[in-house]
Amino acid sequence: EILPPGKYIQIYIEDNGAGIDDEIMFKIFEPYFTTKIKTNGTGLGLSVVFGTVKSHNGFLNVTSKTNNGTRFEIFIPVLKKSHDLGDKKIPEKENNIVMLVDDDINVLEIEAEMLEDLGYDVVKFNAPLEALKYYENEYKNISFSVVDIMMPGLNGKELYEKMKIINEEAVVIFITGFVQQAEYEDLMMRGLTVIEKPFTYEVLSKTIAEMYL
Repeated sequence: EILPPGKYIQIYIEDNGAGIDDEIMFKIFEPYFTTKIKTNGTGLGLSVVFGTVKSHNGFLNVTSKTNNGTRFEIFIPVLKKSHDLGDKKIPEKENNIVMLVDDDINVLEIEAEMLEDLGYDVVKFNAPLEALKYYENEYKNISFSVVDIMMPGLNGKELYEKMKIINEEAVVIFITGFVQQAEYEDLMMRGLTVIEKPFTYEVLSKTIAEMYL
């Protein structure tokens, strides 16, 4: 990418591994693309990174040589004012805690950072049953929850139903990298909020703001 003039925070990540073949270089930021077996990767990591960089109006360059490693260069512009959310402002809440539940630990960390950038205190879980136990004890202190739909053992919808038994006013934003159309329509008809992975900083912040309109 061509970098416009200006001040940037520069981040370089480099390894000396096997490198990336030219044949797949153009695919590495696509959601769900992975060269790993299914049990070792979701194919969402780099697409989430790309979305996060772009949501900060940043730039991302990649250079790689087979058997000679890969170098990622990230450039984030330095801003003089806070992030512009247009006319949608996230309201201040007495309870500033967000419960975040996602079984993918790597994605969980990125999502937590995005919420923390919005000023929330994040309590994160990669095990839904542990999240449910926490919610049972602390729901009065939680502003809202962000819950992945596709999780083993107890999926996001099932977790939400159990949360509703504890607290009828439970507020949840569902996140998903894959959801069947019928399931998506069911959630929307129930007035529930769903955003698709990978999502940007703007999408997350505006979704939160719209919950309180």
